[in-house]
Amino acid sequence: MQTEETQSWVGRLSRDEAKDCLANLLALASQLDGAMDAIVRRKLPLLRESLQLQQASCARLTHLRHRSKGRALAGREGESVHIDSDLAAEIAAAANSLLVLNGRYSALLKHSGETLRLLAGLYRSYTCFGQSASGMQANVPANLKTWSCEV
Repeated sequence: MQTEETQSWVGRLSRDEAKDCLANLLALASQLDGAMDAIVRRKLPLLRESLQLQQASCARLTHLRHRSKGRALAGREGESVHIDSDLAAEIAAAANSLLVLNGRYSALLKHSGETLRLLAGLYRSYTCFGQSASGMQANVPANLKTWSCEV
């Protein structure tokens, strides 16, 4: 979500819609924090719950954005009451904060993905090692049997 793009559609919201937008941006930021905490604490149920809440917040924000763009396309921009500068500044600050949190969340997910890839390789290597006693490697001398990790 780009802040300039956000400002363009947020400026066409009614005051109530703008308040709803701000509430959803703040909720989404809180949910991203909660998801990162759940990942760090290895709490899968909390992560799942956070993901559902993130999806709901994103759906509400998307709905507000489509409603705003629909007004602009229909030429009904005059119907919306322009929001005051304080509320617009709060929305811009929340959007900027969300961009920063999203960058951290993305980095954490990338790191988690790399960790899972390494663990999967380790598991595959361990599985092959555990099956070697009954398989083809049973005839290999004991001093040549090694355990290796796939990276």
